[in-house]
Amino acid sequence: MSRPPATPGARILGAAAALLVSISMLSGCGSKDAAAADPPASSGSSSSDSSPASPSPSVEPASGGLLDTATASVNAPQGWAVSTLVKNQTVDAVTDNGLSVVGLSVISTFGAEPSLQQMARLDIRTGSYTHGQVMPEAEVAGEPAFHVHGKATIGTTYDAYGLEHDGHTVTVVFKLHETLKNPQEIIDSVLATVALK
Repeated sequence: MSRPPATPGARILGAAAALLVSISMLSGCGSKDAAAADPPASSGSSSSDSSPASPSPSVEPASGGLLDTATASVNAPQGWAVSTLVKNQTVDAVTDNGLSVVGLSVISTFGAEPSLQQMARLDIRTGSYTHGQVMPEAEVAGEPAFHVHGKATIGTTYDAYGLEHDGHTVTVVFKLHETLKNPQEIIDSVLATVALK
């Protein structure tokens, strides 16, 4: 007997739960000093001395509903339906046709201080997507952030931008279907609204 396919929100929630377990295991793995000795995940990953990429300064910030937690918030694109999956932990916004999702995930690090490389690799290992690659560092809310890219489903890309803030891994996830126009503008406009609390 086949099960119905998981909704985009359920997949984000599942990835957040897996990330929570992985982050908790990091708490026994040492501090940032131990993480600094960690070799790069792939040849596509950035070095620590490269400058982070920033969202385009000419992009207009997203003005849709607020994805809000006690640790961070971000605005969705206009017209996307916002729903809270787990209070103060997982919030997402979905297009009318349900094919594209923007999600905000806030997960405790349980005292660990993971590096951007470690957070990126955890996302690749625990996320519900394939062909994950560590991309050059980006900037989120004025802070260096990891960026990973992959394929969520056929015709849908996956991008996640994240950082550690106030004892939490804060990640903004984009699962954007190929039917959307200007996906990079959507990403830049949403990232321009990230607020850390």
